[in-house]
Amino acid sequence: KEIDEQQATAIVAASLAGAPVRHSAADFIGRGIEIALDLGHPVYDCIYIACAEKLESIFVTADTRLENVVRATRFSSRVVHLASFA
Repeated sequence: KEIDEQQATAIVAASLAGAPVRHSAADFIGRGIEIALDLGHPVYDCIYIACAEKLESIFVTADTRLENVVRATRFSSRVVHLASFA
């Protein structure tokens, strides 16, 4: 009985607004394979790039090898190394 109904509703709304959204890899596997073939890189990393592409977002990684692979490609804007946030 420390919060009222209005406060509880606001807390739930704020919590849901920041809740992560999960996506199935199956939604991105086809495009991930295309990217993997284009880059000559393992598909498991490329699924993340496909997700970032579809969501018009970025994929933050600590994988320097992946960052180097995409550096001079059309995917470079989708992959950002974690160290750039330090």
